[in-house]
Amino acid sequence: MRNRRMLIKNFFKLKSIYLVILLLIIGTVLIKVDYSNSQEKLYDYEINRDSNYQVLLKENTFYNEKILKNKNYYLSNLIEKSNLEFSYKVKVKKKSDIFYNYNVTAELLAMVQDDKEIWHQKFVLVPDKTNRVKTNDLVITNKTEINYNYFSNLVKDYELTYGIKVNAILKIKFNITYGPNNTSTLKDNIQVNIGLGDIVSDVENVYKKNDIKTINLANQQLNVSFITVAGYIFILIALSIIIIKFKKFYLKTLTRSNKNIKEILKEYNNIVVRVKNKPDTENLKILQIVAIEDLINVAEQNNSHIIHYENKVTKEENLYVIVNNYMYLYIIKA
Repeated sequence: MRNRRMLIKNFFKLKSIYLVILLLIIGTVLIKVDYSNSQEKLYDYEINRDSNYQVLLKENTFYNEKILKNKNYYLSNLIEKSNLEFSYKVKVKKKSDIFYNYNVTAELLAMVQDDKEIWHQKFVLVPDKTNRVKTNDLVITNKTEINYNYFSNLVKDYELTYGIKVNAILKIKFNITYGPNNTSTLKDNIQVNIGLGDIVSDVENVYKKNDIKTINLANQQLNVSFITVAGYIFILIALSIIIIKFKKFYLKTLTRSNKNIKEILKEYNNIVVRVKNKPDTENLKILQIVAIEDLINVAEQNNSHIIHYENKVTKEENLYVIVNNYMYLYIIKA
């Protein structure tokens, strides 16, 4: 019976140890794998930028066509209105979520000799637009009408007001931000400069046609992933088990020595035998035990019973185990 109890007790001890080790291993592996993945999680974007400037001409005797496309120069007085089309293409190696935002802005710059800026004004032609798509081939397009005459007249009014001749440029930007989440984003733009000259309006594309951009999520401020959270939970559970077991062991050790005889007899009645006769200690070497737990360990290790004798003369409770020629004695005073 006692051996069976010992086996069950040891089994649960080993089971707890194995469980703690397993939880620590699982937690550590999850955190390490997720960290490694985040370090290697690169998003490569192949970029293609393009723009198309079209001018609707006033009635004239010089041009047969009504619309001029992608020319470098236009006669200012013949421009009725113009449109600017932007195209921004993003290709990713594998299909993924892409958050993106775009707008179109304009900046009017007035300069004098040696390109010294004396006046500028900013405009929002298209307000912010946001979207989220799951794709490996993102295409963002926008067609914006440019009121050429409005900006040209602003320049003329400025010149008349201040009596100065200026070189004016209208910088139009198609601004884009995008990436795999709200915090990890790339910023880019397509810029087209339109000259606002009295005679000739020149158009200049100020952007690189093709490019590759990369986001390394390891260097971004990311939300903690589910895998990392799970890893920390496993480790916390393991640490909690260790703390609970240590606390139980400590309290058990602390309270065993303070238990009275009734508590000891009740808890260990299966290994304690009560006798009325005083033990014969003539041929025994007595070793007095300080804590009851030590006596219990001696009994369990030697497959022996604990003998209980009540000394009514000294009013002491004697608990002892005899092993070979040694008596291991624990005394509880009344």
